Amino acid sequence: MSLKPFKSIGIGVAYSPNLKANLFEAARLSIFFNSKLFLIHVGDASEEKVNMLKVILKSFEKDKLDYEVVFKKGDPVNVILSVSEEKKLIY
Repeated sequence: MSLKPFKSIGIGVAYSPNLKANLFEAARLSIFFNSKLFLIHVGDASEEKVNMLKVILKSFEKDKLDYEVVFKKGDPVNVILSVSEEKKLIY
């Protein structure tokens, strides 16, 4: 039986002390539901930020975690809602 109630899952990503725990939980849910994970960061993109996410999520490579990082400037609420709409996330 294939469990796929969600095609995609989105999570707001802030580079805070809770980043690793939040990413691990979101990745676990994404893998469990066989969904694409969208990591939404309000702000500028940088190689350092992308690399930090890759390092944290490296342990999920074996599970073939499908994820995309989205960087967008603006008001946090408006950015998360607009990205959710653009990527057709359920919210």
